[in-house]
Amino acid sequence: MDYLMGPIFVVFLIWMLFHGHSLELPYLHPYYTRGGKKIYAPDHWIKSNKGKMFIGYRPVAYERDIRVLESDNVPVTGCTVSGGTKESKLVYIRGVYLSKQEALQALREVSKGSKASIVLENEQIIYHIREEMLEVVLFRVRGKSILLGQVELVEILNHEYFQDGDVELGLYQKHYKDKEINHEF
Repeated sequence: MDYLMGPIFVVFLIWMLFHGHSLELPYLHPYYTRGGKKIYAPDHWIKSNKGKMFIGYRPVAYERDIRVLESDNVPVTGCTVSGGTKESKLVYIRGVYLSKQEALQALREVSKGSKASIVLENEQIIYHIREEMLEVVLFRVRGKSILLGQVELVEILNHEYFQDGDVELGLYQKHYKDKEINHEF
């Protein structure tokens, strides 16, 4: 029986590599991006729609650094994806959902709202912004594929339901003024 333990352990490690750790919920980790190819739908739906395209919803977070070139240049809701997602860094994805309500619920389970911090680099202000939102995507169902994932992203259509936080409340401005008063720069 001991001679089977080696191959079984190797198979288990390979399975964990492709499916994530089985003892914890990987989609609850705030910096989890492997969920981009996971769809939350019944197996029979996935099998019957293999190769077809659908519109789905992905709870995501993006980060972006914004340099302040003028005094009135301040972050606003949606600034991380306003110029397209190529300028931003995708921080996490919590899978693809067919229902907007399920996707919103998944987003709100881990959402901490938008975050903004200020960095001074070469006497120039840089806002580091992190926003959580729903991404409306066009995707193709691949079926049950271990290596490639269950879905393939075709196109990002829109971003909506930005989660309130520092950006919307202007908290980054208060933090900057406090530092300016205390001469912390």
